[in-house]
Amino acid sequence: MKFFAVFGLFLITLSIIFGFALLLSFPTMWLVNAVLAPSAITAIFGVAKIGFWQALGLGILTGLLFRPTIQK
Repeated sequence: MKFFAVFGLFLITLSIIFGFALLLSFPTMWLVNAVLAPSAITAIFGVAKIGFWQALGLGILTGLLFRPTIQK
């Protein structure tokens, strides 16, 4: 019985994490696809539309690169 409780908690946690990933990835995906894809940048640099997983990776990467490192 305890196994099912732990497994249920695991599934709820996993769904919450996936929900946050959706919440953060879709605006990034929309912004890149709506701003960069139809513009002259596409013609010059060949920027293609990105998908969900690429937007998620881009969000994680920018979070790691531009996070402040100085702590007070």
